[in-house]
Amino acid sequence: MLIALGIPNLIAVVMLLRPGENQYLAILGAGVLLLMWCGYELLYLFNVAAVGYFVVGAISVLFSVLLLRPAVEESA
Repeated sequence: MLIALGIPNLIAVVMLLRPGENQYLAILGAGVLLLMWCGYELLYLFNVAAVGYFVVGAISVLFSVLLLRPAVEESA
């Protein structure tokens, strides 16, 4: 779980603190990994915490996509 969720989110936080070109892509990747992990848990081992983490992952992916779109349009 540390490799699948902890390290990508730690990398995303570090990239968010150091603004650059790929910071929102890192957040998007960490959010997608969180969604996949929680989706698997919800299919095979339903628990309430997985639902909460799934919602957090969905919000993370949504905001990273919304923030990524203007960054791509500005660089074009």
